[in-house]
Amino acid sequence: MPDTQAHSTPKPQDWQSWCRLLHNYLAEQKHRACVVLVGENTWRQNHIQQALIELATTKPTLTGLEITQEIASSFNATQAVSAKKLPHYLGQETDFAIFSGEQGLDANALGQAGGMIRAGGILWLSLPVNWMEFPNPSNSRFLSYPLTLENSLKGFNRFLWQGLQTQAKQQQVLWITQNSPLPALPTSAISETPAFDTNKPALHLNADQQAAWEKIQSVAFGHRHRPLVLTADRGRGKSTLLGVAAIRLLQQGKQTIAVTAARLDQTQALFQGATQTLNQLIEEYSDSIQIIENLPGRVRFNIQVQQGNKEITERKELLFIAPDELVLNAHKACDLLMVDEAAHLPLPLLLSLSETYNRMIFATTQQGYEGSGRGFTLKFQATLKQQFPQTKTATLQTPIRWADGDPLENTLNQCLLFSTDTGEASPPVSTTDISKLTYRPISVDDLLSDRNQLVQLFQLLTYAHYQTAPNDLMQLLETPNQQLWVAEHDQQIFGVLFALEEGNLPIETEGRKQGHLFPQQMHLQTGNSEWLLPRTLRIVRLAVQPEMQSQGIGSELLQSVIFDAEKAGFSAVTTSFGATPSLADFWHQNGFTALHLGIKRDKASGTHSLMMAQPFDLNLRELVAQQHRNFHHQFSWLLTDAFQHLSAELILAILSGNQITLKTDFPMGYLENQPFEAVSWQLRQWTLNQPETIKKIDEPLRTNWIQRVLQNHAWEALIKAGETTSRKQLEQQFKTLFDRLTKL
Repeated sequence: MPDTQAHSTPKPQDWQSWCRLLHNYLAEQKHRACVVLVGENTWRQNHIQQALIELATTKPTLTGLEITQEIASSFNATQAVSAKKLPHYLGQETDFAIFSGEQGLDANALGQAGGMIRAGGILWLSLPVNWMEFPNPSNSRFLSYPLTLENSLKGFNRFLWQGLQTQAKQQQVLWITQNSPLPALPTSAISETPAFDTNKPALHLNADQQAAWEKIQSVAFGHRHRPLVLTADRGRGKSTLLGVAAIRLLQQGKQTIAVTAARLDQTQALFQGATQTLNQLIEEYSDSIQIIENLPGRVRFNIQVQQGNKEITERKELLFIAPDELVLNAHKACDLLMVDEAAHLPLPLLLSLSETYNRMIFATTQQGYEGSGRGFTLKFQATLKQQFPQTKTATLQTPIRWADGDPLENTLNQCLLFSTDTGEASPPVSTTDISKLTYRPISVDDLLSDRNQLVQLFQLLTYAHYQTAPNDLMQLLETPNQQLWVAEHDQQIFGVLFALEEGNLPIETEGRKQGHLFPQQMHLQTGNSEWLLPRTLRIVRLAVQPEMQSQGIGSELLQSVIFDAEKAGFSAVTTSFGATPSLADFWHQNGFTALHLGIKRDKASGTHSLMMAQPFDLNLRELVAQQHRNFHHQFSWLLTDAFQHLSAELILAILSGNQITLKTDFPMGYLENQPFEAVSWQLRQWTLNQPETIKKIDEPLRTNWIQRVLQNHAWEALIKAGETTSRKQLEQQFKTLFDRLTKL
């Protein structure tokens, strides 16, 4: 909102007229607003109901997205939606969304709903007077047994309240308190009707959309294996552009364009853009284009094209294909594959698609409320460019669903730390002498009293982690059983560690308790309830500024926490993370022992969770040693079953931390005439205990050896996927290699 103090604004006669003038002003400016109502629950509910009735009379197409039931029960245009189900509505638009403090303010839901509100719309926040001390029901998911809402730190409540008040002082939020005068509105808020139709679709491409469209054309018709990564914040028309581009490309000669995403409903805006573009083409070329099928996830049409002296009919198709189907059955007729909201898909899956399909566009929202975050973008782009050096990038910056400088977008960026380019936190200098760093714990009160530190800390988590969302900010500010540590120098944060206190659970009670991931998972895996008793500290996040990594900062920070934890009486420090070779090596080097590898892959990263521990007391050391032996044997067995797909690098990284010393000699007869089948078990046992030796083998022989000897891949599969032409040739390469290695 612009500065209202300089205007002599006509004072509205009542609440309804104030709401009408506000809506008309927002529609005129193509902006959205956040209206905060603070007072008694009945007063707030009545005011919102009266506002909706008034707006419905001036805008018959009014729709509503309402997070709770208290308004929906009395107003037909609203729809009660739980925060859990809200992601399924992304891609749709609404004129307003309502949140009630008593029923819970979920940070993710605030961001998601805010991104759905169209120009002229309002985000209503209904808060009790004591909101800063109020037990927010949305915090319950972060509280481990036996903590209750009363135990929460109320940190997010305070942060949001302070942020909204700051935005109100800057005329970005309209703050209304019971028994206080209504805020003044700008002088232009005097029109009885909106200046434009906020529902009218606009498919005209702006400057950065046009630039992105030209890159899309280059991917579609230029050299192969030059994918495009398209990023944008919400409201920039990313998905709509993909839909427009798809129809244009089909018109220009492509036959079939495939679209994929984690869910079909995530592509709704894309197919809407495609349909609108197709309808525009029909208006211009009514005789040459005919729609055959227009369904969710599938658009087919015929187009008349000139071929020499003849005019022929070509069938064009834009269709949704689920990611797993794309992997299992490569769609040969696909001229181009578009991946919308790519951050919702695991990184290995995206890379697999890029290897299978020659022409690809990856599009994703950068803001974390859709579970993506800039951390994904940076990591994915870096990995993709290693695979395809000619990868292109494009970013949409200009909003199209609302005007630039939108008050609601500004408010959410500040209150949920969406934007890391606020100028509040400058990046640390990479030339800093790391010997000058200090490592210390930091409290929630410290962060709330110094916004710059909080911005730095959350920015670091956003850049360093695969996916960071606003609910991660809630967890940081609300969890009482947490520890936060930072590596810093000269008020700059270079590393951050986030840990949770776990354990000390009662053995006699049945059923899984909320939280306490490590002790309960180890209890489940071993059947031994003694894992529940020790008081442990689990490392949840450990992040170092990307430009300062590989200099020992993470290890120093971790060792500071370990030293303090043992001194404070914890029985162990534990961790659970998405296993990669480099991470497994890092934790092994810092004295941690592998205890369990999850069978299922994480939906976000596509990795398996590896649990590790560093015990302190004698009893837990014995438990860890016993479970490590069991894990080593079980992991070795599962390499022939559930873990047949694991990479050779990860297998060797996990085996390198093996603390079991078993003497198994290499069967030298294999180097002569002894058949592989006669010594395969002995070869397997030797390999399991010689990971450092196997690491010295060059690719692709190293992977071939691991896959055949440890993972039991068939000879035929290795030959088909590799460069050798026969089993005899591959075995001879093995024998030549190990004849040399065994003589070293």
